[in-house]
Parts: sequence; structure tokens; C-alpha cells
Amino acid sequence: MAVNVGWVFAEKRALLVQRTEYWTWDEAQTTTRQILSLLDGAGHGVSLIYDFRAITRFPPIGFSANMRDIITRIGSHPNLSRVLLVVTDPDVHTLLETAYRLYGGRDDHPLFVQTMDKARQIIDDDRFAASRG
Repeated sequence: MAVNVGWVFAEKRALLVQRTEYWTWDEAQTTTRQILSLLDGAGHGVSLIYDFRAITRFPPIGFSANMRDIITRIGSHPNLSRVLLVVTDPDVHTLLETAYRLYGGRDDHPLFVQTMDKARQIIDDDRFAASRG
């Protein structure tokens, strides 16, 4: 499968999903189930980082239905605290931004950043703020 999913920090405060190459919607749904399982086991707020830097296109059929399902299922999880999307391709950025505007069930939309360093900085800032109470 063209994806890696894992915890960023030992305390399980951030989950990283890296798309490494072209994938299918079946693989995306499998990844969604894996993300939901990890969120279920966390027992606290978790930031989700999607690393889409290697992506320049999506599977051609089923974008709308699949994105609606993925965004609403993950977005409604009680342990999800923030979504960060690391995107460098302008077309991918536009598609994801549109999908979140259409299907996002939350008041807060994801943050778009262009580097993993920026994503990690945001997560570190969140961790620092949480540690201060």
C-alpha cells in the first residue's frame, strides 16, 4: 500500500499519514479505518498530519463520494483535535480545500502548510500550550 501511518511522538499526540505514491480509493478507505482505530485507542486529543507532498493527482473516479466519507468519518471522531495538510501541489491543494469546505463537519477547517517542519512546529506549539495548562 502506498501509505505509511504512525505516531509522531511517544505520547501519541500526533498521527502522521504519508502518501508516498499513487493509491486507490480502497486503499484510502483501509487507511481511514486504521486512522480511526488509532484515534479510538488514544484516549485524548490527537492532531492528524496528512503528508501529501508526493501527491500530484487523485484516483480518477469517486473523488466526491470517497472524500465526503473520509472527511466526515475522521472529522467527527471525538479524539481528533486538529488536521494539518502538508501540500505543495497547487491543484491538490485546491481539490482538498474544496472537499473540506463541502464536506467538513467541523467548525474548524484543516491548516494547510507546505513543509513537514512547519507542521511539526505547529504540533510542538500545541504540545507546549497544553503542558502549560
